[in-house]
Amino acid sequence: EEGDQSDAETRRITTQLRLIRRLLNAVIALITIGMALFTFPQVQAVGAGLLASAGIVSVIGGLAAQSVLGNLFAGVQLAFSNAIRVGDVVVVEGEWGTIGEITLSYVVVYIWDERRLIIPSTYFTQHPFETWTRKSPKVYGIVTMDVDWSIPVEKVRKEFHRYLETTELWDKRVASCQLTDSSGGYIQVRFVASAEDSSKQWNLRCDIREHMVAWVQK
Repeated sequence: EEGDQSDAETRRITTQLRLIRRLLNAVIALITIGMALFTFPQVQAVGAGLLASAGIVSVIGGLAAQSVLGNLFAGVQLAFSNAIRVGDVVVVEGEWGTIGEITLSYVVVYIWDERRLIIPSTYFTQHPFETWTRKSPKVYGIVTMDVDWSIPVEKVRKEFHRYLETTELWDKRVASCQLTDSSGGYIQVRFVASAEDSSKQWNLRCDIREHMVAWVQK
């Protein structure tokens, strides 16, 4: 548990430092350009006229409402609210992947099949999304099977537990086999097993399904 918390804290700090660096670079660039431009008398005159104008407040308000600044503020909010961090496993728009980059305007999700999903930062502040690594990368894997009423459930349970002892994908935290439904001429058996992270959990689920199906057929 301490290792999981340490890993989450490290990813949180890394994410925030990256955002701070990008934000400082943007601010420094704007200040540098502004100072360079204001060395010209013509630009100074234009700036003074704008500042003296009563419409400057409405101009600033209009700019703040733009999507660019909206994404900028959302990016900073994401970093310091700890909502997502680089390395988090998430499900967004039905896609399972890992947070690979968090910029000042968008987030890049690395999809499991090596695609890249680029999403505006405002998405994560305005829509619900699923994260698998909020507190810990450890997750449960669930496999369900619809089988005939005549199957000996206790034997199924014993075989499931026996098989788990043979695979390194199982982290030995949780294992259960339960009959969760009975209708339509079938009974539903649910297998639950824990794994250290989402990648191992996926492989563990596939292995459990394949083994138990083959065992039942035999």
